[in-house]
Amino acid sequence: MFRLWRGVFLLFIITIIYFNLFFLGNKKVIIAYYPYLLGVSGLLGLSLVGMYFTDNLSFIFKLLFILFFLFGIFSFVQTWRNKGLLNNYYIEREQYLKQLTEVAKTDTEDSLADDREDGISKLIERTSGLALTTNNKAKAIFKEEDIFAEMLAQLKEAKDHIHICFYIIRDDRIGEKLKKLLIEKARDGVEVRVIYDKLGSLQLGQNYKEELEEVGIEIKAYNSLVTSLLRGKLNHRNHRKNLIVDGKVAFIGDVNLGDEYVTGNKRESIQVKIKGEAVSWMQKVFLIDWHYITGKKILSDRYFSQYDEKEGVAIQLITTGFDTPWSGMNKHYFALITAAQKEIYLVTPYLILNDNILTALQTAALKGVDVNVVVSKETDNLLLSWANMSFFEELLKVGVTIYHYQDEFLHSKMLVVDEQILSLGSANFNMRSLYLDYELNVVFFNQDFSKKIMEEIALNLEQSKRYELEDYQQLENWDRVKLLIGRLLAPII
Repeated sequence: MFRLWRGVFLLFIITIIYFNLFFLGNKKVIIAYYPYLLGVSGLLGLSLVGMYFTDNLSFIFKLLFILFFLFGIFSFVQTWRNKGLLNNYYIEREQYLKQLTEVAKTDTEDSLADDREDGISKLIERTSGLALTTNNKAKAIFKEEDIFAEMLAQLKEAKDHIHICFYIIRDDRIGEKLKKLLIEKARDGVEVRVIYDKLGSLQLGQNYKEELEEVGIEIKAYNSLVTSLLRGKLNHRNHRKNLIVDGKVAFIGDVNLGDEYVTGNKRESIQVKIKGEAVSWMQKVFLIDWHYITGKKILSDRYFSQYDEKEGVAIQLITTGFDTPWSGMNKHYFALITAAQKEIYLVTPYLILNDNILTALQTAALKGVDVNVVVSKETDNLLLSWANMSFFEELLKVGVTIYHYQDEFLHSKMLVVDEQILSLGSANFNMRSLYLDYELNVVFFNQDFSKKIMEEIALNLEQSKRYELEDYQQLENWDRVKLLIGRLLAPII
């Protein structure tokens, strides 16, 4: 019996060392493979339960050893494969992006007048491969009913093609409107492609997809549970949210296609409608995702529309994902925060920070920058609310001002620096967005547009309660335990 327990304990210790020491230098790998570590822990738990109900300890031990061995080999291969990017996603992405850029013949600006902005623009281009554009128009939409009304109205105007990519598509009132409109456009000869995340849209029924496919619409899912497991992407999702019509107009923001984002269902979101050169880059991102899912390369200039206006809003897109080497969104947020000279406004539903972003915010506050964080008190997950608050004390102690948004679920993700640079889109300020999921943000180098967003943030502040350090210090012991639980689970939620 002693040898049995010693063997089980030794296997568990080896697992812990393997996951948390061998890959200590690569936090992406550690966070990404928590499900595998949890799987090992689950096997251990089952074995202990089995020992309690049977006297045949020899059989339990042999079974446990086989399970550990098989699962361990599988986990090692998947971890090693993704740590070295041996799935070739990044290489294929870069090659395809170059081909698309040649087809699109996108004009780009090489520099900006402000050195700070130029540096951030260069960082984005080097980490994402997406260049700065200056000939754009942008419109911010804040009310959820208006967001969907504008998107559906633009879809009705489609003449050539529609490209849709959303983390969640639901078969509800909004989903039904979308389906009917897409079917109508497809029957009119418009080419329609739809990407959704399989786990994010788990409740999307087969009938919904079949009705679209019957009229020639191509609708594809990013990685089912089985595919994710076999590709070593069990903890990775396509979290992007964008819509492109005829290569001329695009929408990007934080909404998904579901009724929970409609006014009256307690969600606060933002969507941006873009016309101009930036749409070309958003099109490339969609086609790269399409290639990943289907294996098909689409190379045609029909999907890229030239924009003739020579003055407008400077816009750059930034993408990120697990199997790209740069952790681009992490570096992007870090660069914006450390570039701030006067003020920072960070709006997010999830405040689950890594060491880099936490240190950047603390450092900015300590050097005199007015750092403001607006975080939703209500989230869609109780553990996320606990995890959010677990970071409050470390920020409050250095002078960061924290506002708890009281009214609804604040789903917007925005970072505004000195009213000069704005980043918004699908990427949260949490481990998943910084390390794991495929995200897409749009960055505005434009003071006027940033000021419009600041007006909306000012309204958010009116609906918020300032959270003081004294509030944190007066928490009951049980509340502190909940925050500890949230902090421990932060990497996987």
